[in-house]
Amino acid sequence: MSRFRDIYRRLSSTYWNIGFVDWPDFDEKSGRVLNIKWLKHDIAGSWFADPFLLSVSDSEIEVLAEEWVDGLRRGRISKLVVDGGDYRLKRAVPLLALDTHLSFPAIIRKGCDVFVYPENYRSGKLSIYKYDRSAEKLVPHSVLCEKPLTDAILVPGGVCGKNMILSTDSGDPNGKKLSVYESEDEFSGYEKTGEFVFGDKIARNAGSIFMKDGEWIRPAQDCNARYGNGLSFQRVFFEGGKISFEEKSRFFTSDKKMDLGIHTFNSLGGRIVVDGCAYRTPFLGSIINKTGLANLMAKLFGGR
Repeated sequence: MSRFRDIYRRLSSTYWNIGFVDWPDFDEKSGRVLNIKWLKHDIAGSWFADPFLLSVSDSEIEVLAEEWVDGLRRGRISKLVVDGGDYRLKRAVPLLALDTHLSFPAIIRKGCDVFVYPENYRSGKLSIYKYDRSAEKLVPHSVLCEKPLTDAILVPGGVCGKNMILSTDSGDPNGKKLSVYESEDEFSGYEKTGEFVFGDKIARNAGSIFMKDGEWIRPAQDCNARYGNGLSFQRVFFEGGKISFEEKSRFFTSDKKMDLGIHTFNSLGGRIVVDGCAYRTPFLGSIINKTGLANLMAKLFGGR
């Protein structure tokens, strides 16, 4: 039975990969994201998602990402060293692995120091780590929030006058409500102070907020059809000590290689990094999922 379960999972499952975009190929007003160059790698049994750019040069790009490992059936945080010309993976270095799933390795920089706060909601809290470049590992630093947050983004006080964390909650991670947490200490003690309710399911973060043409923009996930279906680009307003949002555009991938979704958008040094989803076996995977056979097989084999 286990052999048939493994075959079913392989045929019906999806995977993610990361891709790179140059700024001229992105227009947040229309949601246009063109000419995605997908990462080339030959690591069997792993795929990559939730990318954040660590460093960028013409010759080399360093990315922090979730590395899903089939053998572990959970994600860990890895550094990917990518050739800046042909986007081929040169090296993958695991930086942090726990007994619970890790993803969305968001980055904040303080001077020369880099801190990373990955999603680990099954731990019941949001922790932040300091990146030790020489040892190539993430070192525990502090607990930002004693709540199981999902795809949290920290907005430093220098941006909005307050230290804020924006996050959906684990009880409804893909819904309409974006919670706001605040603290006097940038690195600990965040408590919920309010929430912003959208008209549909575009609350979940898709990456760090960024400045474009004098406006702060929040990339968010469109989860209306399914988790990670597309991107929503939203203006961010900081007024009267409160934060609010106004949507500018949405983007849904039309890339034939990775056409099932896109749910991360980050930028640094003139480069943009995204991710995309596809069936591992495109023809059979599509048939299994569209005919409802996936639900039947999931019941027989106890889920994917």
